[in-house]
Amino acid sequence: MKSLRQLLTGEDIIQLLIRVVLLGLLIIWTFLIIRPFVPILAWSAVLAVAFYPAFSWVAKILGGRPKTAAAILTLITLGIVIGPATWLGLSAVDGARELAKQLGTGDLALQSAPEQLKSWPVVGPWLYDLWDQAYNNIRAVLREVAPYLQPLAGPLLSLAGDASLGTLQFLVSVFVAGFLFPHGPRLVAAGRG
Repeated sequence: MKSLRQLLTGEDIIQLLIRVVLLGLLIIWTFLIIRPFVPILAWSAVLAVAFYPAFSWVAKILGGRPKTAAAILTLITLGIVIGPATWLGLSAVDGARELAKQLGTGDLALQSAPEQLKSWPVVGPWLYDLWDQAYNNIRAVLREVAPYLQPLAGPLLSLAGDASLGTLQFLVSVFVAGFLFPHGPRLVAAGRG
């Protein structure tokens, strides 16, 4: 048997090496491009398998129309997810806007601190005093607490951004699952395999 070196010339080996390196770079680049979409595809497959019984039932009711059944089930699922998420987001924005308005005008009214708070171990008395101070003069307490809260702003905004991105990815997953519904039995078989 002849070795690879005996079959190829020096120029052929260099061309082969260049092709292998370029193929490797192409594979790495493809992985980097596809990586953000892997969770979406995974969730889509899970949703398609989980909702397949409902999909087959709706398709049977519609007289064997899988595309129409997939569209209807996708719209219903998106409505179930988007409705509460929108309500929660709008409520949070309204609440934050109202709190900022009350803080700006000085109309923020707190309830007085509950007496049971004093009996909490370790932080109870301190928390009671802070609450009582805030009840009497919220601006002074905010000035006192602000330096401790500022380092939390970045991570809280990052957390809110991550939650928004996760919600958007889930909505896209529900949409993509609509295209996978007709292939539910094959996805189940692939999952078992």
